Amino acid sequence: GRLYTYIMLIVTLLPALLLLTSALGSEAFSAARRAGGFSPPLVACRATTAAGGNEIDLHPPTIAALSRAFLVRAEKDPDLLLRFDQSRMEEWEIALNAGKVSQAAVEAFVKEHSLNPTNDSHVEMTQVLGGRIVAVITRFDELEEDLLGRCARRLVELEDEGDDACRNWFVRVGVPDSELEAFTSVDTELGLTDGASPADAFDAECLFCEGLRSNRARS
Repeated sequence: GRLYTYIMLIVTLLPALLLLTSALGSEAFSAARRAGGFSPPLVACRATTAAGGNEIDLHPPTIAALSRAFLVRAEKDPDLLLRFDQSRMEEWEIALNAGKVSQAAVEAFVKEHSLNPTNDSHVEMTQVLGGRIVAVITRFDELEEDLLGRCARRLVELEDEGDDACRNWFVRVGVPDSELEAFTSVDTELGLTDGASPADAFDAECLFCEGLRSNRARS
């Protein structure tokens, strides 16, 4: 049916990104990604399971999928890398792997709600959900850098106010103290840090803390 066709489309079409990077170059691909070219509007999306039935909120499955993506990224599976490493991969591979995570999330969503492949609104829901997940995962790096920057600025404000426990506040938005400390210690000119990188610090924390991953996904 069309619903299953779309689920498979997420992964089967993403290899075309290889052709995109070959034709336009990885720089053009990166520019499009930074500009948000792969991001659908993050608007509320609800649809009924049947005529007059209950509405389905796409926010919870989106958060769950992003939380799962943080765990997958931290596990550093060489076949499912979600953090770009220019020495090991091309940027389009992030989108390909994001599609795999998205596919699994959409399949679980379809099964959980017994969606109807002949229902146009159900097909649209899976399209929005899958596209949203891929869009956010492919922009993890820039979104997280922005989040850390905002947290670092707020940390300075809280410290100036004499809040000794201020660092614990940031866990509520998915930023552990170790990551924030690493981020604020990075040499802005050389991009170097004395200890673990912010990325490594977050990965180490989120491997064992589902709550942290969920908070980060909501942020």
